[in-house]
Amino acid sequence: MTSVEAFVSMALTDPKRLYEDIDAMESVSLEFANDVALSGYAALDAGDLWRARAAFTFAGTLYLKIQDLPRVVYTGIKRTEIDKVLAETEEEHETARLSALAMAGAARRMRLADLMFAARVVAADSAYFAAQACDQARNQEGYRKWLLVAAQDCVEALELMEASSSENQSLALISLVTATVQEASTTILFADAQPAMDRALRAIALAVEAFVPPGTESSNIEGRQDDSARILARLSYERGSPDIGRARLTSVVERAERKGDLDTFMVAMSALYKGERSAYRLSDDLTEVRNRFVDAIDEYRRRPRSLAARLWAAQRLDDLSGELVSDEFSRLVGRDVGRSHRAIEIMKARTLLDEMAGLRRIPPDPAVRSRLASLEARVLNLAAPPSLDDAVGDVVRLVSRLPIGTLGQSAHQPDGLTELEDLYARHDAGFVDSAPVADLDEVIDALGPREAVLSYHIPYDARDPAATLLILMISKQGALPIHLPLLFSEDQQQFIGRVQVDGQQPVDSSPFGELILNTRIAIQEGRDETAARCLAQLHRILITPLVEVGFEISEHDTLYIAPHGILHAVPFAALRTPEGRFLAEDVATVVVPSASVWAALRRRPATRPASFLGFANPVLEDFDPLPESETEVDAIAAGLTGLDIVVHKGGNASETALWRDLPGRGIVHLATHGEFPQANVMNMHRVLLTPGGGHDGHVNAEELRVMDLSAAELVVLSICNGGVYRFGPGDEPYGLLSAMLAAGARNIVGPAWAIDDTQARLLITEFYQWLMTRGPAEALRHAAVSRMRAGAEIRDWAGFVLFGAGTWQVDTI
Repeated sequence: MTSVEAFVSMALTDPKRLYEDIDAMESVSLEFANDVALSGYAALDAGDLWRARAAFTFAGTLYLKIQDLPRVVYTGIKRTEIDKVLAETEEEHETARLSALAMAGAARRMRLADLMFAARVVAADSAYFAAQACDQARNQEGYRKWLLVAAQDCVEALELMEASSSENQSLALISLVTATVQEASTTILFADAQPAMDRALRAIALAVEAFVPPGTESSNIEGRQDDSARILARLSYERGSPDIGRARLTSVVERAERKGDLDTFMVAMSALYKGERSAYRLSDDLTEVRNRFVDAIDEYRRRPRSLAARLWAAQRLDDLSGELVSDEFSRLVGRDVGRSHRAIEIMKARTLLDEMAGLRRIPPDPAVRSRLASLEARVLNLAAPPSLDDAVGDVVRLVSRLPIGTLGQSAHQPDGLTELEDLYARHDAGFVDSAPVADLDEVIDALGPREAVLSYHIPYDARDPAATLLILMISKQGALPIHLPLLFSEDQQQFIGRVQVDGQQPVDSSPFGELILNTRIAIQEGRDETAARCLAQLHRILITPLVEVGFEISEHDTLYIAPHGILHAVPFAALRTPEGRFLAEDVATVVVPSASVWAALRRRPATRPASFLGFANPVLEDFDPLPESETEVDAIAAGLTGLDIVVHKGGNASETALWRDLPGRGIVHLATHGEFPQANVMNMHRVLLTPGGGHDGHVNAEELRVMDLSAAELVVLSICNGGVYRFGPGDEPYGLLSAMLAAGARNIVGPAWAIDDTQARLLITEFYQWLMTRGPAEALRHAAVSRMRAGAEIRDWAGFVLFGAGTWQVDTI
């Protein structure tokens, strides 16, 4: 062992004896002190922090003995850096900070600006990690205190940044400043501390603008520079120069374009728009930014091959586009209705539109299909919170957006998604392109003279799931966009926001969401007076704004309603007019995933159904028999004179029969049970039929997707909760609905909640009595009004909903 190693070992094990030996030395050479310092660096490279600390402490003592004070300070800073890394508690971080401040004071007395800077960086870093230690210990008062100290220390360090002789230290400071600003900007401080934090953030903004030019925010490791640039740009927009903020984000945009990094480009363009909007830029400037963002959307969506990846892309776009979409509706000067239409259509049910256009390639190898399905199911799996397992919990989930993985712009890509994409690419399978949305003129041309499309949109806002409502009314005469803030009473006490715990399904909370939730619960519990009041309030929000600008319900026979977000849970047919009538008494309502999906359905040839395929009361091991469903199907078949009728009941109502007899059938009726697991609502919702013949009887949504429903003018799901679907990123409908539309069905009727078997049979039987002469939309309206006037409760006549094109060729009367 060399003398240096021996001394360092002594510094570790017996520092008191070492210092006595140093005091006894008559002289110390600079070369020996430097060798000790070098051993500290060697220990750092080896990851031995305690040995490195001992070496730097020993070296500092040697430098002090020979009065080399600059090196005393330098080694003291290195020791303090190690103390900061080793610290775990608030007290240990505070001790490290005080040591760093002492070194900074010594460097100041010697006018060593570069060492002052280095020491100040360590002090700021220690304060930041003291805040993190408090946060982990759930000491929020300490967290806020140290976060303020860290911000103030960052200001001190930034003011010395020009003196830095180390690029790594400068980049470390910028990284620290970025993290501190990010947390300080989102943390609510006590009233007496907020002014001090505001001053610190303002000082940081000015210092960063002076010493950190746009494009030099950090290293290029894993996009860190882009993240820093976005955070510092927001700081400039909020507390400094908007022009510097724009320059920072413009540099990110240009860098992303050169690299072909479309995700970074979209994030940066969204941040640029928010910043420019907050700086009150001219309308033309904001329009230019919106145009660049919108022009990139289709390419952004076109790249993913898997269903899960397309949903992930849609989720990213939802997070980024809220204000851009909203502004297309709220502009008062130069508003273009076609742009308003496109703004919401490019964000709604695009993956379903791609499936309906036949842009999804299925690999021929069954083993490959099985592997892809298994992996995709794992990616799409999202556990439901166990505390929401009751009936109320089901409704809460219905009014909550279901994400892919975790929410927010900083959310990480779900595990397994890269592997899934690679597998699809390897087999040249999955989505191969992206279908264009229907333009406004195409939707108008598809409408009849007494039809209208009401397209709704709730722009994404992480702070409030329902803060703004956009409505686009489209009729044969043209279109009108409406932008409405969703204002509720100021004494609202409920939490407003979105909560997600441990990656489980989130719960959204807002006054509007609570109104919809309470409406559905009152309906399902048979409290019709309470439900009627809620339905009247929903009418005031969703329909009255249209009436106030001249939209006449009485001039229309059918409304095609494209809900968005929590509006998917609204029973539109039951909305209560100011005159005390239900909307179904005045007009037929058809729900569609989007105007573009509706236009695509209308392009499918509409023919009069010539055949009927019915399934009733299958033999299921764990479910009660459904004898009334056989009565239902027999009555329906008897009334459909002139049609080719095939009915399977009991043990013959099998999955095998469905696969065999489904192709070419005009009407398909499924009177059975269903299962709707919450963990994978995209692919695992299922219809239950008699098992056998190599089939388990579980007809999952993913299986329905590849069935041949191209001849099906109508599919009727006479299934408890069969019409219920969840909505997710890009406002995609999940479950049986989207699967059947993708497989070719033109219209689907299903219940939105559980309905009594007898009541369901009465309504559905009457629906079929009107079906061939009035078409599905009018038939369902007549059946609902008939049951309503016969005294049925709201839940019994409003529970069945029609999705799809709404019409077909009908018999003449």
